[in-house]
Amino acid sequence: MSSQMPEPPWRRPHKTRAPKQRKPLSRDTIVAKALEILDAEGIEGVSMRRIAAELGTGPASLYAYVADKDELLAAVNELALSELAMPNLDQPWQDVVREWAQSTYDLFRRHRDLARLSFADIPTGARALDISEAILRSLIEGGVEVQDAAWLIDRMVLYVGADAVEGYLLQERFGATDAAAAEVAGRQWIADVKEYFAALPPDRYPMITSHLAPMMSGGGDARFEFGMELLIAGIEARNPGSATKRTAKKRADVPRAKPVKKAAKKSK
Repeated sequence: MSSQMPEPPWRRPHKTRAPKQRKPLSRDTIVAKALEILDAEGIEGVSMRRIAAELGTGPASLYAYVADKDELLAAVNELALSELAMPNLDQPWQDVVREWAQSTYDLFRRHRDLARLSFADIPTGARALDISEAILRSLIEGGVEVQDAAWLIDRMVLYVGADAVEGYLLQERFGATDAAAAEVAGRQWIADVKEYFAALPPDRYPMITSHLAPMMSGGGDARFEFGMELLIAGIEARNPGSATKRTAKKRADVPRAKPVKKAAKKSK
């Protein structure tokens, strides 16, 4: 006869939970988590210790996949760049450059601090190289000298990155939660600056006080487009033959210089 006591009827059996399955550690998992943190907190929030804690492991285990934070951030940059679509090459090189620059600008604005990662770095991932190859082909086959084509890509990335970084700096300055809120705060700031400029002594600052409207006009997108068009026009000026394939597309929000009328010669 067994001497084991039965369980009282009022005692409920404990439900045992199955242990949470941890996602297997891999380089892709680490880099994806780093990009997630970058979007939320910026570069300063990304650390090996923080990522390890998020993934439920120790920092030492990460070093089997990435050598250090610099390598990790380079991998984050490559991962984000993989979101860029390949440019459509069935169009003039000017539109290929526009499409690429705009999509890169949009990418930088989607990912916080990503533009900062583009500085002092040369992307070597497959997607970045594929896009560079396509743009070089479009430029060179469109009549642009090789040196100008290569340097245009470099200068355009710097321009796009700098514009995106300034956008984030303004967003932080205004305490805005997103780009739309920053745009609203930015318009008020510009209005205040314009009012101040209008009160400047005109005898000391005749150019500023007389031309406030064009100086203070245009939003961030219009000014970004203006700078992009300047770079494209500069390449066309250096490579006259390439301009024959320029599209007739005009942008109403981009101010254009009026032709200077030549003074009529006086007859003797």
